Amino acid sequence: MDGRGEILILRHGPGRGRDVETLEPALARLAGAKPHLLSAIRFHETGSSAAPALDGVRAVFFWLADPLRERYPACFEEAQEIALRARARGIRLVNPPETLSHTIKSEQAARWVEAGIPTPRHVTFADRAELESKLPEFDRGGLLKADLLHAQRGMWAFASGAEALRSLDQRKIVYPGAIAEFVDTRAGFGATRPGSVWSRYFHKKRVLVLGDVVSPRSVLFSENPIVGLKTCTFRPPEGWRRVGYSLHPTVRACIRADRAWWETGGEHHDVMRQAAKALGLDICGIDYASTADGGVVLWEANPFFKLPLRRSYFLPRQRGFEPRYRGFVRELGDFLEGLLATPA
Repeated sequence: MDGRGEILILRHGPGRGRDVETLEPALARLAGAKPHLLSAIRFHETGSSAAPALDGVRAVFFWLADPLRERYPACFEEAQEIALRARARGIRLVNPPETLSHTIKSEQAARWVEAGIPTPRHVTFADRAELESKLPEFDRGGLLKADLLHAQRGMWAFASGAEALRSLDQRKIVYPGAIAEFVDTRAGFGATRPGSVWSRYFHKKRVLVLGDVVSPRSVLFSENPIVGLKTCTFRPPEGWRRVGYSLHPTVRACIRADRAWWETGGEHHDVMRQAAKALGLDICGIDYASTADGGVVLWEANPFFKLPLRRSYFLPRQRGFEPRYRGFVRELGDFLEGLLATPA
């Protein structure tokens, strides 16, 4: 230690929460470049027999899965006790425990609407009867989501409320849930970028907010309105290792668009910072889309985000995985060093 204090990172203990491959690999990368920073980080796992000491701690970083209170109540209670002790000492909290429930889909949307953040209207449902009563409101289509889950689990798109009602018996519905208005991310690009991947495909962008820094990560394109790793154009076709894989020209066009966006640094950083602040979060991933008129529409924030390593990153060489990952590690290191600079 060099007298600058410590950062206490609270994470789930064995058998608790869920795992994401994000923080520990990045810290391992930082070990060589910033050994002083790594020596100042101390982990504490939920479920430990003893509470963590807070002497010399400058910041407590709650690296815990969300929504914490609703899905992991025992970890939430433990985190709250640590937060209470830390607040009494004037210690800075990063993603305090109570904020890790603000990302419930419906609450998040309400907070963003109140803050003036552009996001689709959401309505909630607790059971089948309430879902059936609310679907007719969405005659222009929508997305049905699990209110408490991430990673697009329990999500499906429908063209109209009437269509959704007819197919409910064939769907596995996760309760409680939320219905979001459908936004066609291709709309308008036929005029502003005719013939481009923006006009042909749906898209989803992701940035990371780390304090005041907004870090662009990637743009995914898909023919499916639910854009994700399972549906995107970067996903190799089935059996590609056996038969070989030559990139289609449209995939190459998607790669160029993805890289060009990343190289520009993204857009509307002020909106992204405001969106994180509205949820009380210091660090999170934000998924959103651009509109043809230069605006944005935000889908969701995730404070317990996964950042794929090279082995699970689609087209890592073509898309420039290494410089992107180095950038994240550098920005994470700067963020953590900023926590150490918090006045004692």
